[in-house]
Amino acid sequence: MTPALVLRDVDFAFGRRPVLRGVNLVVPAGVFTAIIGPNGGGKSTILKLALGLLEPDRGEVELLGERPARSRRRVGYLPQASFQDPEFPITVRDAVGHGRLGRGRNWGPLSRLDRAAALAALAETDCADLADRPLSRLSGGQRQRVLIARALATEPELLVLDEPAAGLDPTSQTDLYDLLSRLSRRLTVLVVSHQVSLVSRHVAQVVCVHDGHLHLPSTAEIAPELADFFPDVHNMVLVRHEHDECPEHRTPRDA
Repeated sequence: MTPALVLRDVDFAFGRRPVLRGVNLVVPAGVFTAIIGPNGGGKSTILKLALGLLEPDRGEVELLGERPARSRRRVGYLPQASFQDPEFPITVRDAVGHGRLGRGRNWGPLSRLDRAAALAALAETDCADLADRPLSRLSGGQRQRVLIARALATEPELLVLDEPAAGLDPTSQTDLYDLLSRLSRRLTVLVVSHQVSLVSRHVAQVVCVHDGHLHLPSTAEIAPELADFFPDVHNMVLVRHEHDECPEHRTPRDA
């Protein structure tokens, strides 16, 4: 199968400050993958390169087998921070329906098919009972699930999330990753996080980013030179997981 994301020998810098150096990465289709690492280590930069929001200084990026500019409409994206006014008078149903506007239409009422897709996304994220509630009256965990539903309403092949559990209480964080695990059974999920112990209980592949380089852990311990950069490393669970097409890149769901 065509990989969901491929980076080949990618360099990127903000001005004179290098962020990524010689990065090679493969995210296989259908694999729940987490990119972890310290703040400022380059995690979000990889996502923006993958989506074509940034261009590499050197190297190649393929998203779903094509250049990101051609394939990013096939991706559902939840950025680290939503710029939507939380007090804007809109219902959950309408907010999720707006996800359909990226499918080649930018105005006019939603079609029957659009409305059905929005309701299906709400049901899949356990938010169907919130459909008529004002967006401003949701809890943090409910809001994140609704934003994921909006991304799912685009009917993506790849779901990309940047720090989706940031600011949530522990119960909401676990519920959110349980949801992402369920979604990963039918589409590729790529998440960025610095919460090692949280993601390691759910994902199938872990990629560590530090100092512009990638590290692909495949044993029960993370390398000592990386351990200092992860505050919750004592709770981390990463074990070797053999897989025919990508043996060195995987960790199991039941680690």
